[in-house]
Amino acid sequence: MFASNHPIRPRFGKSRTTSGFKNAIFLRAVAFLMLIGFLGTAFYATSSGSSILRSSSPKTGKVEATLKLGNERGISGSYLRRAMRALATPVVVDPETIVVSPPATRAPGCTNPAVLCLGETVTAIVSNAPLRAGFRERRIQWVAPDGSVPQLVDVVTDPQTDTYTLPTSGPFAQVGKWAVRTLTNRFGAIGVTTFDVGDPSQPSADLAVSVTGPTSVTANTNVSYNVTVTNNGPDTADNITFNNPVPYNSTFVSASTPAGFTCTAPSPGEVGDISCTSPSLAMSASAAFSFVFSVNSDVKNGSAVYEWARADTTTNEPDQGNNVGDVYSSSPPGGGGGGTCTLDCPEDVNAIANTTEGSQRGAHVSFPPTTFSGDCGTPPVTTSPASGSFFPVGTTTVTSTSTSNGGSCSFTVTVEEQGTNPPSISCPSNPPAANANGNCEAAITIVNPTVTGNNVTFSGVRSDGKPMYNCNCFPSSPNQADDACNIHGACTRRADAPFGSGITTIVWTAYSHNVPGPYATPEDEEAARTGTASCTVTVTVNDVTPPSITPPANQTESADANCQFTVPDYTTMATVSDNCACDSNTEDCQGRVTITVTQSPTPGTSVGLGPHTITLTANDGSSNNDGDGNTATAQFTLTVNDTTAPVITCPADVLNVPTETGTCAAHVTTGTATATDNCDTTPTIVGTRSDGQPLTSAYPRGTTTIEWKATDDAGNHSSCTQTITVVDTEAPVIVLNGSAPSMWPPNHSYHTFGVTAFVTAVTDNCDTIGVSSVYITKVTSDENENGNGDGNTMNDIVIAADCKSVQLRSEREGSANGRVYTIFFAVRDTTGNVGTATATVVVRKNPSTAAVDSGPHYTVLSGCP
Repeated sequence: MFASNHPIRPRFGKSRTTSGFKNAIFLRAVAFLMLIGFLGTAFYATSSGSSILRSSSPKTGKVEATLKLGNERGISGSYLRRAMRALATPVVVDPETIVVSPPATRAPGCTNPAVLCLGETVTAIVSNAPLRAGFRERRIQWVAPDGSVPQLVDVVTDPQTDTYTLPTSGPFAQVGKWAVRTLTNRFGAIGVTTFDVGDPSQPSADLAVSVTGPTSVTANTNVSYNVTVTNNGPDTADNITFNNPVPYNSTFVSASTPAGFTCTAPSPGEVGDISCTSPSLAMSASAAFSFVFSVNSDVKNGSAVYEWARADTTTNEPDQGNNVGDVYSSSPPGGGGGGTCTLDCPEDVNAIANTTEGSQRGAHVSFPPTTFSGDCGTPPVTTSPASGSFFPVGTTTVTSTSTSNGGSCSFTVTVEEQGTNPPSISCPSNPPAANANGNCEAAITIVNPTVTGNNVTFSGVRSDGKPMYNCNCFPSSPNQADDACNIHGACTRRADAPFGSGITTIVWTAYSHNVPGPYATPEDEEAARTGTASCTVTVTVNDVTPPSITPPANQTESADANCQFTVPDYTTMATVSDNCACDSNTEDCQGRVTITVTQSPTPGTSVGLGPHTITLTANDGSSNNDGDGNTATAQFTLTVNDTTAPVITCPADVLNVPTETGTCAAHVTTGTATATDNCDTTPTIVGTRSDGQPLTSAYPRGTTTIEWKATDDAGNHSSCTQTITVVDTEAPVIVLNGSAPSMWPPNHSYHTFGVTAFVTAVTDNCDTIGVSSVYITKVTSDENENGNGDGNTMNDIVIAADCKSVQLRSEREGSANGRVYTIFFAVRDTTGNVGTATATVVVRKNPSTAAVDSGPHYTVLSGCP
């Protein structure tokens, strides 16, 4: 299915070459390489000094040989001549191939013949790989999309078949492009073939973005970039989104977008994002974009245009590492830009003298760098004095100058001495602790600190981050803002900022100002401050309000197999609230609490049947007066019921019990069912006959069922059925009248005898049977049909077709002692039991002599069963 098309190596040894060519391949390869070397052709050289020549395709029959040259083996002139002569003999070497095939029967949902599926077993066949006895020439390596190797086997036969089942779970359950490779004994890759793997239960795609463009750009020119989005599969990628921001240091000019994509872009000369969408991109399909941007005029001296793009899909994409592509295009040093150099110096700087150098007071002052635009040369700006230099007390002018096009600017650094009376500050006592209100806050009266010193002002900062004052001059630097606003006389203490539960500290700081008056920026204010002094006040607010807790509704559960129930965690089912709880609607959770709920009995406790009280306790964890947190409890009832029916086992069926003599029933020992229950050790067991009779009464002929039912204390019940069968094995009784008729004279005539001539009744233990049900089964004679002196007649016995009568011929042998006919009667009950009886009819030798039965000599059977 999937075959490799990669370099191969020749085979060596007697099994692959004819006599006289043992070293032919090697010599010809050596000669060929050396000849090419003489012609100035460069080959790839390995670290061991060997050279590798690889064929472009295994179908060409070319040779790939690894040759040991250089320091490993000296090559004499004679050896080289032999190698050169070897080139004259052509060598054909079979290509080394790898063929990958799917299973004969594809997995459910795998309908694409070009994509294998997780869970399928893949077969790889390696052909024409070299073999050497006792030496491993090749290995077969399976490689997952992330580069990991789940299977590695030696090649020991030609061809060699190896199989691998793609996992459906675990680290190797990967969709994407898999590979099968052949490796040398040093793990050098020789052949490789790839195949795509998907997951029918979850289609996947792999979007890859590549960007090409120039590595360098020039200001005031247009630059083009090509962006390609490719879906490496194994499935179609749906709902494609593509985004390409206009690169920094450029503006939009134009865009060329592929078919199937809908795009929006900035207007020419503007910046922004190029955004595109497409409903889908098929496996192995690509979409090519082309963008043109205008490079800004100030791009120079290595500044860059950074072009990047990203593509995404709503289809599952395990590997998103290649969804972004980029190109970094830089301007050459000293190039681009153009135009007059413009410099922008920082603002004037004020500082306080803090050191002495060369008998002169001053300070080392740092300041921001000067910014520039246009062509200012390389380096673009020099500043004197440099940032961090020593500046004496007084005002010094700092000048920044460009190295080309004459740009310059300046600013001043002013250093002043600190005042002689430094600030001091004394904080008041901590205010008494207060209890929080329903909003978890308390209004605390704050007393100002006592400060001394020249030009001293003070401000306070709360540890909870809430403002102390009703002004905010410089939001970026609140610690200085309050004091600066005090200088303007615009600040008063905020009355709408109460203190929350817990401990809040106020740090009071006093500042000396050498340069009084308003300042333009916080930085100016900071520079004007000289000495500082601080102290701290602690504010305590206690949370004394317990939380509120509402339990869940009463719970009803079923006992387990051990008649127990494991109590779950009901704490998450409670509804809790607290005046100091921290939630998503609270801007600042400082001083707020997190409520914890505990349970008794604890989760995991086993309880038995019946009601149980579950107690939930909420603790707000606050630092109240006793430090243990405020608590509240709530209770609900857990009722554990036995809902498991007993397990019942019926006694064995009692089958084919014969009826008792003279009755159509039988007494049976049935046994008793047994039962077990998870909660009731002695479930109640009751048996009920299908005929409604007591269990100990006789069971009639036929089938009677007994339903056994086991019921536990909770009323749960289960049942099973026992079968009792009684069979009738007693035959009916034919009642005869005792008649034994005698026929005379023996004139060879027929006499007819019916069943009723002999049978008066039939009795049976189960059935009511009439005489009409009796039939003749056979008739015998104690004389032969044609005996001596009996007239030589035939058919002396004729049984009627309905088996209800028989014609007997009146004759007997002259020399015998009389003829005895025996009639056999039978009757069958509904169960199939047969009752029999016999009667006789005689033909005497003479009227006064009794006939003697000498046993049957002649028998006629009826057609009745």
